[in-house]
Amino acid sequence: MRAEHDHHSIHTHERSYQWELGETNPFDEAIVSWNCNPVPATLAISISIKLGTWSNWLPYAEWGALTRRTFESRDRTLPVRIFQDTVEILNGQLAHGIRIQVTGSDLSGLTALHVCLSHSWAPEERHTTNLSNVQLAIDGLSQMSLPHPRASHLCSATATTAALQFLTHQKLCPMAFAENAHDQGFDLYGNWIFNVAHAYTLLPNRYRAWVGRLNSFNELHRYLKQGTPVIMSVRSPLPGSAQAYPSGHLIAVTGYDSANKQVTCIDPAFPTDATTVVHYHVDDLVAAWARRRNTAYLFEKIKQTR
Repeated sequence: MRAEHDHHSIHTHERSYQWELGETNPFDEAIVSWNCNPVPATLAISISIKLGTWSNWLPYAEWGALTRRTFESRDRTLPVRIFQDTVEILNGQLAHGIRIQVTGSDLSGLTALHVCLSHSWAPEERHTTNLSNVQLAIDGLSQMSLPHPRASHLCSATATTAALQFLTHQKLCPMAFAENAHDQGFDLYGNWIFNVAHAYTLLPNRYRAWVGRLNSFNELHRYLKQGTPVIMSVRSPLPGSAQAYPSGHLIAVTGYDSANKQVTCIDPAFPTDATTVVHYHVDDLVAAWARRRNTAYLFEKIKQTR
């Protein structure tokens, strides 16, 4: 797999905004994120994909105070499909462009759009273990100890809350986070783009936030060195984990021990806050991450201008 990211800053008071990347490297999947605060009543995000010609506009997401839902939609003339948080190019074909359209009654809080374009057939970068030590002092947080009827489904919200408490120096509630990231269309708490969209509302103008696919653990390590944790999606097997994660699971990566080649993580599936701080061997973790195509929630500090 090979993934590339593009970020686009926005300042508009219009009710409709469009961003076009007309010529890109070939890709067979796209994930679009946005940064917006305050939360409007509703933003509607639509996507068009270029495969020689442009596809029809397909609904991608509706997000805001009144509604949060993603879609399953398909172009009738081109092999383009949207399912939840991803845009897929089908039948082994590759796309070369993307358009993103955002509409709403008030777009004044929309500050950025982000797109991750990935090519699953491209050769993967292999990580090296010649990396420096880094440890971020992040408190553990357990989803399993939450008084919520679907606590076992709140890994994304809990891992992200742990990261945000470190970045904001504030105590936050993972259950409140989960409700604000809930995908009403599919009844999901783990929708990637909604978790990142809500995360930004707690980090406005301090950090960018987006969903991406990284090309190696080395790339992830650079975020740790910059002082930001990374939320990683994994799938079993993962030796030492609290349980099997056959459908995917989100953990917060907080450090790396070069001597033992161990990655420090907050795995919210453990039963108590104290037991969620765990260490996975880098090879085991990278393999589990690769089964989710190196999906990550990423944060980057915004440089303040005078």
